[in-house]
Amino acid sequence: ALALLPAACSGNEAGFGLPTEPADETLAAARTDLSGTLHVESDGCFTWQGEDGLHRWVVWPRGAGQDMSDGARVRVGGRLLGEGDEVAGSGTLAEASVLPGWSDENSYFGSFGRFCDADVRGIVVFHEVSLG
Repeated sequence: ALALLPAACSGNEAGFGLPTEPADETLAAARTDLSGTLHVESDGCFTWQGEDGLHRWVVWPRGAGQDMSDGARVRVGGRLLGEGDEVAGSGTLAEASVLPGWSDENSYFGSFGRFCDADVRGIVVFHEVSLG
């Protein structure tokens, strides 16, 4: 099933790539300690499930990269993270509207986030993340 990930999330030249924390922006939401489970949804989007049971769309820390061998894992700090991994770190839980350019459906976060249902799911922006 992972081989069928759409180009939008698989990180190839036709897709969005991996959503990472905006370099120049500060999100207007508080940081908190986080722990939960990483998921790869049927559309190929990464979500994180915390204690509240919600599957929030993941925006990764700067420097994270997608494992190009299958597209369903993320490399963070030299480690690969994928479906079912327990992860911990610090980050921001928020509505997608805090992302830069969200109001423009043609912007990076506006289009990618809507594809991944961030407007319904909410988001987690990890500032730091590791295996839990």
